[in-house]
Amino acid sequence: MQKNKEGIKLIYLIIIIFSLNSIKLVNASIEKIPPDQTIKIKLEYKTGTIWDSDNDGVETIRGVVDLTVENTVFNWDVNEKNLCTRWETYSLDDSKSTTLCYGSENCCNFINLAPTRANWSETFYSYYELYGATFNNIISAQVLYVDYNLSLENPYVDVYYSSWYNLSAIYENIAEDVIEQETSEDLGNVLDITISTPPPFITKNSTFDIKVILTNFGTEILYDLPVNLILAPSLISNESMQQTLSNLGSGQGATLIWSITSTDSELEKYIMVTVGNKIEIKLI
Repeated sequence: MQKNKEGIKLIYLIIIIFSLNSIKLVNASIEKIPPDQTIKIKLEYKTGTIWDSDNDGVETIRGVVDLTVENTVFNWDVNEKNLCTRWETYSLDDSKSTTLCYGSENCCNFINLAPTRANWSETFYSYYELYGATFNNIISAQVLYVDYNLSLENPYVDVYYSSWYNLSAIYENIAEDVIEQETSEDLGNVLDITISTPPPFITKNSTFDIKVILTNFGTEILYDLPVNLILAPSLISNESMQQTLSNLGSGQGATLIWSITSTDSELEKYIMVTVGNKIEIKLI
């Protein structure tokens, strides 16, 4: 008889979990919140960063909009290991959406998603074409708390969730001079700098490449030029294009590539490269 009772208890628990998952949590119109423990979501544009510096959700197609739910309020001493945030990017231009989850694996799995990031409060980055973003988008977020135990000895289900909240992310197709190019009168050269990794993914201890291309548009052969890489604002490397520039004719180019590993102090500052008497600055 005892085994039958335990079996009935387990079946009842599974029914509860299935019902919450398939009916309440997957449905995007969740509004009712349990009265004893509440989650008041606070979705905001992230302040104090180089992305979307005026915090209005409007950028060029080369820009980034960063959003955060880090100031969400809980009315109990919440265990953050059980939290997750469901993010949705909805394109108003093609009526399509992409949903992903940040945070606890159990919490994300409960709403049929795999965690994209381990921390529920990690900044969400949006830019043109990422997660289906087009020119006009709505970014929505919902914070959830999921904790359950399927053991026969102490089965329980604790599920709490905030309402949905949203902000806009608009990208304008405006020409933007990401890198300023200058021409030296005495040498007739143009310097170009490219960063191979998109800025939102340059995080602590990540590695990215900086490529410097020097092209001779003059008639004279280029002489040896020192090339300096300065990163926020310490000198990282000093090299010379001596071997490649000595015999560089008109219309030809020389390339130098650095591979950089970032640290916290470098993330929101700048890269500066000097070639001869020319200076170029690129924010990262």
